[in-house]
Amino acid sequence: MLRQYDEKREQLPGSSLCHLDLTRRACPASTSGTAISSQHWQPLQLVSMSHSSSLSCPGNEDWGDLELSDSSGSREFSLPDGRPLPFGAIVDRWRLVAKLGRGGFSFCYLAENRHNNKLPLTALKIGDVLSSQDQNDWSWINFCQEIQMFTRLSSTADGTPASCIPQIYASGIVESAEGLRPWICMERLGEDLYCATWYTAKERHELEGLDRKAAKWPGRGFPEPQLLQYATLMLRALQHVHKQQVVHRDVKPANFCLPFKQTRASTASQIFLIDFGLSHDVPAKESHQPFFGTPDYASSACLHERQAFPKDDLESLVYTLTELWNGELPWDLEADIGIKNRGGGSNGWTPQQLLAMSSARNCQWDQLLLQDSMPRWLLWLHRYIKSLRCSDPISYEYCIMMLMAFQELEGSPLDPEE
Repeated sequence: MLRQYDEKREQLPGSSLCHLDLTRRACPASTSGTAISSQHWQPLQLVSMSHSSSLSCPGNEDWGDLELSDSSGSREFSLPDGRPLPFGAIVDRWRLVAKLGRGGFSFCYLAENRHNNKLPLTALKIGDVLSSQDQNDWSWINFCQEIQMFTRLSSTADGTPASCIPQIYASGIVESAEGLRPWICMERLGEDLYCATWYTAKERHELEGLDRKAAKWPGRGFPEPQLLQYATLMLRALQHVHKQQVVHRDVKPANFCLPFKQTRASTASQIFLIDFGLSHDVPAKESHQPFFGTPDYASSACLHERQAFPKDDLESLVYTLTELWNGELPWDLEADIGIKNRGGGSNGWTPQQLLAMSSARNCQWDQLLLQDSMPRWLLWLHRYIKSLRCSDPISYEYCIMMLMAFQELEGSPLDPEE
């Protein structure tokens, strides 16, 4: 559950800190879908310095090792506005001790509670610099949306905490040298599946003495029994989100995380779904929607700029599992259609480019079918999802039952040659 700290109850020494309740600040519905109303929008210029926490940095401004790790799962991404914050910087009650990675619109840091170092380390996600004159500021919209969705999805229908959603501790706005930035403090998680897949494939290629670029199929990602276990947990996570009438819209390996301290080789009992900045309510009907997301994992309907439904999340899950099986995706859609520089369109692509990427992936998928190297359960899941209409209910239990049945069948799916 989201816990906002009351300035009257807990004031930082020497600070005029007041935590902003971002969960009540609405985002323009035209961008973030139907989940949020824009009628209570408060322009960012109303946020004064007394309504933000000040960022304090080490006196020597030691920026440390700023080598960035890309966990976005995207082959291209833009740096957030402003450089990374220095290690040792203070945001509210937390001190930044290490950088965990970056996404398209934020940096993520490992942080310690400077008032109680016995508390577990947390993850602190700090967004782009806000534009004080623009209520459509993307960083603001993304963070508002994400905090609202984390709050909404943090519990199951009976009120128990959702095991697939990380716990959120606090949120606010921090003043940095470049300007105001939103932040979220959340439960520390383990490795995301994009990184876990890459390292697993690398280790398997090195063990087998293979050139990683030369050997692609059959899969050299996760062993199939482990992947089936992951697939079940990922389906459960999406089932929980969809039960709350929410569509994630950016399902990909980087947005699934293992629990903290769980190694990629161990048996998984829990997988977290993160990054709800693009999510929205399940639409009432089909309609046009500008594309936002990661093309390589996006559903065909989304690449055709149609509203995203739960079935689109599951189609993205199939492509996510394809990468986890193979060690990397067998396509790079931007490269496949010759995109060198983005330009135009709502997210950097024109409608024609999006359609071309959809066609290119369909061709690649057909080639995979001819190669007969894909796990049968993954092909079945793809066929099942493609058979659904937008309004059709999804039988998650049926999908999970079928995966278990495939695993129990002799020679399938553990032996794709059968």
